[in-house]
Amino acid sequence: MGHMRSRERRAVGDFLRRRREELRPEDVGMPSVGRRRVAGLRREEVAALSGVSLDYYQRIEQGRASPSLEIMRMLCDALHLNEICRDYLMTLAADRGPDSADVPHADDVHPIVGHLLANMGHLPAYVVNWRRDVIAWNNLGAALILDFSNLQPHDRNLALIYVRDPRMRTLYAEWEAGGRTLAGQLRAAQAAHPRDARLEYLISELRSTSSDFERWWENHEVAAKSNGTKRLRHDIVGQIDLDYQTFTINGAPDQELFVYVPRRGSREEEALMILGAWDPGATLPDSRNPRDTPCVDVTSDRPSARNFPTEPGYQVR
Repeated sequence: MGHMRSRERRAVGDFLRRRREELRPEDVGMPSVGRRRVAGLRREEVAALSGVSLDYYQRIEQGRASPSLEIMRMLCDALHLNEICRDYLMTLAADRGPDSADVPHADDVHPIVGHLLANMGHLPAYVVNWRRDVIAWNNLGAALILDFSNLQPHDRNLALIYVRDPRMRTLYAEWEAGGRTLAGQLRAAQAAHPRDARLEYLISELRSTSSDFERWWENHEVAAKSNGTKRLRHDIVGQIDLDYQTFTINGAPDQELFVYVPRRGSREEEALMILGAWDPGATLPDSRNPRDTPCVDVTSDRPSARNFPTEPGYQVR
């Protein structure tokens, strides 16, 4: 295993320190004796639990050592980290040779994905990349969240929208929790794509312009693709609770399909029907079959179905 770069070493140290400070002795099967002057576990306790020397653990936390994968696993066990946190640390510790780079044209949307979005028009859906750039969406997705086509391509980013657009605080009932998740997803993406200059610029911009994002970032949390339920307070259909599921796209593992699904027979199902009828772009001309609709739209110079431009942001109708 090679040496980690200084940034990765600092990220490992900061992450371990944050997790250590969150744990109590009883969380890891240790007795809590007397008054403690530090938050969470002491460094010597983590060192003892993981089987490494105190000096070496201190150097890891200070970003001055490159632990092996085996030592990283021992630290993960000692701190009782979940699978998401383990994957994050292992990604940071992995030996990425000097030729490691992001896959070119990873923002390209495959035509089949476009057809999929076009033919699930009754469900709000969109596709994001690892930076949380929205690179494709359907009409109902735009009607539910916002019309992404009104934004410049470089502004079609979920994290930027989340902290910049004041409507998002109203739309997302659990806005704070959602923000922490976005920050955690970007932190995981940073570990997986350490040489992505666009991602680094995005994170820097978010941290410097949003005190909320800076606070979430300093939590050193990580998040992965997920599912669950979101409560939305929409200005057209009111408060609705929608289940959501994310899917990794075959052939494009750094792209993620995000779909909102109403419970069958619920008022949410009716609400989405109302939104679909309200959205001015939802009705196709009578002379065209939905299955013949182009996968991508929003520009007069339509791209080839097999050669999507790399600039993110295509709406399917």
